[in-house]
Order: sequence, then structure tokens, then C-alpha cells
Amino acid sequence: MTNAEFNEQMRNRTPEYAVRVLGFSEAIPENISARVIGYQLAKSSTSVGANSRAFCRGGSAKEHYAKICLVEEADECLYWAKGIERLKIVSKIKSTCKK
Repeated sequence: MTNAEFNEQMRNRTPEYAVRVLGFSEAIPENISARVIGYQLAKSSTSVGANSRAFCRGGSAKEHYAKICLVEEADECLYWAKGIERLKIVSKIKSTCKK
């Protein structure tokens, strides 16, 4: 895969990822801990796409290096998703959807 193909794939995939996470976060229960984690997950998932776009537009190696924080944002998404898993928020969402 060339850099251009990778960049194009990222431009296409990251907005879809953000939309899917935002849709998921709408189903998160209305308690404080779940809402805080859901909010953080939503913020970091949308930042992945924004930083990916900025990275693709960067011209110099220094600009690319500065924008590599998209990896940090993706890792933060994983952190918040694990928090949702640990608090068993997903099982609460599933039980709510079955009603």
C-alpha cells in the first residue's frame, strides 16, 4: 500500500468510525460515570479523524510528526472503551435495547 492509498483509506475510514462511536454514545445510560466516559470516548473518536486529516495535509516531516497525535487519540479511545467494558455499560445498553 502506498502512502497516498493509506492516506485515502484513513480519510474515508476515520469519519465513519467517529459516526459509529457517536451513535453508540447516544445509547449510553444517563448516569454520571457512564456519561463522563461516553463523552470522553466521543471526543477522542472525533479527534482521530480530525488529526488524521491534518496529518494528511501536513507538508513537511516536522508537520507530520506534530500531527502524529492521532495515534494518541486512537489509544485514548481504547482506554475509554475499556472503561465502558469495565463498568459493564455495554450490558446495560443491551438490556435497555431489549425492552
